[in-house]
Amino acid sequence: MSDIRGKALRTAARLHSGQKYNDGSYVENHLERVAHAAIELAKTEGIIEPEILDFIYCVALLHDVLEDCFDYSHTTLDAEHKKLSERFNEGIANAILILSDNAFNSTEEYLKAISENMITKIVKAADRIANILMLVEVEGKKQRERLAKKYLDQLPLFEKYNIYPELIKKAFWEMSKL
Repeated sequence: MSDIRGKALRTAARLHSGQKYNDGSYVENHLERVAHAAIELAKTEGIIEPEILDFIYCVALLHDVLEDCFDYSHTTLDAEHKKLSERFNEGIANAILILSDNAFNSTEEYLKAISENMITKIVKAADRIANILMLVEVEGKKQRERLAKKYLDQLPLFEKYNIYPELIKKAFWEMSKL
């Protein structure tokens, strides 16, 4: 594992420490699934440069930190973005900011911004696919149905902004077979 990947893994583990995902597993498991899926998707797009793959891996591991890890009554999104920029680099921090829905006024604005950057498109698609595939493990029928509805309702925007809609539809199909 490259130094920057290790640094991103340690940072994500520290910031998400103790947090659990919708299926009851620790968030770190989800982040690692997203990171590995993002790397595989990047490779299918012909991205093979180790530095770019490291960048994608780091962004995938850290994609939820600005959304889920800070109490914004005690800090600001800008302050935490700046800390990420100093700890990693501006490119990684900016991609994480784009992947943070709390940085936008609407889901459409958020997904449009994601669609304008190949790396954020890859990471968001990997994240959504991982989210869909874990639905079968979500405890509680109402929670599972609420999340499935949210993901289905957003599918037209993934189509509109060409954020790998066919892969997301495939994930829904695979999930329905489980």
